Amino acid sequence: MESRKYLNLIIFYLCFFIAAAFTQENADKNKNTAEIIYTEGDNFEVLDSSGNSTGIDPYNAIGRKLNAGDIILTYENTYVEIQLLNSEHIIKIAENTDFRLERIDVKKESSFKMLYGSIRAKVAMLSSEEKFRIRGNDAIAGVRGTDFGMTVVVPKEGESAVPYTRVYCFKGIVEVEPVLKGGKKTGEPEIKPAVIKADEMVTISGETYKTPYTIQTIPKEIREYWQEHNFKGTPVPLKIKKIVSVSDKKTALPESRERVVNKAEEKQKKNNRRDIGEELSVELAKLKNNRNSYLNAGIIFLSAGVIFETAGVLGSIFPSYIEPAFPSADVAFTANVFAVSGGVFIAVSFFSLIKSKQIENRIIRLQNRR
Repeated sequence: MESRKYLNLIIFYLCFFIAAAFTQENADKNKNTAEIIYTEGDNFEVLDSSGNSTGIDPYNAIGRKLNAGDIILTYENTYVEIQLLNSEHIIKIAENTDFRLERIDVKKESSFKMLYGSIRAKVAMLSSEEKFRIRGNDAIAGVRGTDFGMTVVVPKEGESAVPYTRVYCFKGIVEVEPVLKGGKKTGEPEIKPAVIKADEMVTISGETYKTPYTIQTIPKEIREYWQEHNFKGTPVPLKIKKIVSVSDKKTALPESRERVVNKAEEKQKKNNRRDIGEELSVELAKLKNNRNSYLNAGIIFLSAGVIFETAGVLGSIFPSYIEPAFPSADVAFTANVFAVSGGVFIAVSFFSLIKSKQIENRIIRLQNRR
C-alpha cells in the first residue's frame, strides 16, 4: 500500500514536470515568432525557406504566426504589418516586396533581408544585448530604437542602372554599413558606417563603396508615401512590460565591423548584379520545380479521374453489358464508386493545376524584376 502511494507521487511529479517543460517550450517558441497584425489588400503569399506555401490564407491572415525562415511576398496594392512577439517591434511591408525573416530572437538578435521592395520598421528601445538588423542588397541598417525605412531597388534585366539600397530615418538614429562582397585589399581605406538621424537618408550602391556617403534630407515623395501608408495595425499587448535602463538608452550604436573593398568600382558593380541575379535564379529554380510538380500531379490526377469517371458512367448506363463479365460483382455499387473516385481525382487535379498557374504567375513577376 505504501509503495503504491509513492508510485502515485512519482507519476504525479513526472506529469507535472512534463507539463511545465511543454509550457516553457511553447513560451520560448512564442518569443521567437512574429504575428501578422494588419493586411491591406490580399495579393500576398507567405512561403517557408524552401519556397513552399505555409498555408496562410490572405483573406484570413491577421493573427497568424510567422517563423524564422518565412518569406513574405507582396504584390500590387497590398501591405502587410507584422509584430515580433514579446516585443513592440513592428514592420510594415509595402507592395511589390520580397521580405525574409532570417532570425527572430528579441532577447538577442533579430535579422531580416530584402531582395527588393520597401519596408518601414518601428523598433522599440533595445538593451545593450539586443540587436535589430535589416539587410538589403547593398547595405545593412542596424538600430537601437527608431522609426526608419528601407528601399531596395533592383533594375530589370537589360537596364543600365545599378542596384541600390536606400535607408531613411524618421525618428531616432540608424547606422548603415555597406554589404561588401570582396575581402580585404591592401591599401584600401576603412569603410566606415554612415550614421543618419531623423529626417535624413543615405543611398548605398556599388558606386558609393569607395566614396564618402552623402547624407540627404528625406525626399518629399518618400515622406508622403509613408504618411499615406502609415502603421494601421493594432499591436499585440505585451504580457510583461519591457524595462529599459537609462544606461541602455545611452548605449552606443551597434559595433561596426571592419569592411574593405577588394575590387575596383566597375568590377564591384558587376559583382552586385551577379550576386542579386544568383539569388533570384535560386528562387526561380525552386519555384519552377514546385510548378512542375503541381503540373505533373494535376495531369496524372486528371487522367485518372477521366478514366474512373468514364468507367462509372458506362457501368451505370450499360450494366447489362458488364454483368456477364463480372457476375459476382455488384455493378451498380462499383459504378458509383468509380464515378465518385473519378470526381475526387478531377477535383484534386483542378487544385494542382490552379496551384501550378499561381506559381507560374509568381515566376513571371520575379523574372520581370531581373
